[in-house]
Amino acid sequence: MKMLLVGNYPADKQESMLRFCQMLSEGLKEGGFEVRVVQPEVVFSRFVSRQSPLRKWLGYLDKLVVFPHRLRRAVGWADVVHICDHSNAFYASVVSSKPAVVTCHDMLAIRSALGDFPDNITGWSGRIYQRLIMRGLRASPYIVCVSDATREDVQRLVGKNTKSVCVVYNGLNYPYSRMSREQATHLMVGRGLDSEKDFLMHVGGNQWYKNRMGVLRIFAALLECHETSHLNLVLAGKPWTEEMRSYVSRHNLTGRVFELCDVSNEELR
Repeated sequence: MKMLLVGNYPADKQESMLRFCQMLSEGLKEGGFEVRVVQPEVVFSRFVSRQSPLRKWLGYLDKLVVFPHRLRRAVGWADVVHICDHSNAFYASVVSSKPAVVTCHDMLAIRSALGDFPDNITGWSGRIYQRLIMRGLRASPYIVCVSDATREDVQRLVGKNTKSVCVVYNGLNYPYSRMSREQATHLMVGRGLDSEKDFLMHVGGNQWYKNRMGVLRIFAALLECHETSHLNLVLAGKPWTEEMRSYVSRHNLTGRVFELCDVSNEELR
């Protein structure tokens, strides 16, 4: 069987989604399938810097104008098409000539555009973009959800029946097995952590739904309790925002909260 995987736009730097597509490709090949990966190419947005406000709009051209023509040509080869990320569900109409499935990872952006999260207001262009995604999900014959909560959101918001929506949990993207204490100590000391001290760890970027500021506020409250006053906090992921740095400074958390950026899989393990 020939499987065509539709991956994400590389310029968006969605590392987890790029890795998810790669893992699907490798797993299907091991299972004996023929696999090709097709994804939007960086065409227009490469002419501006990552900081340019034009980059988002040029990216829309790459994804919504340039790529569909290439995708239509690629679909002819496939027996089945798998859109690996629901944020690309608007391609469902492009691949409708073949059996297709979309993996839905969460409905947070769609729910935000619908006003479910007052603290995260979606702009007008974002609302249009999420409507395109919703239209694509409604046109998709099959949707795979990575959690029961996501499946419930899909059935409630998209209106799909239970026969066309199922749950397939994500596997590990790295063998996070227990390592020796000596190896762990070496890696922790290299990052400036005391391996003898207990700590809490939060892994994630600065997206609103990761709620890193909420983690800092909870940690500051925990330090007021005798039972947890000995704990440190490790925030692994993207560099802190200015709001986070200011909070750590104002609440005397320097030396108790550690910023780890560009953490390798082995360090995370």
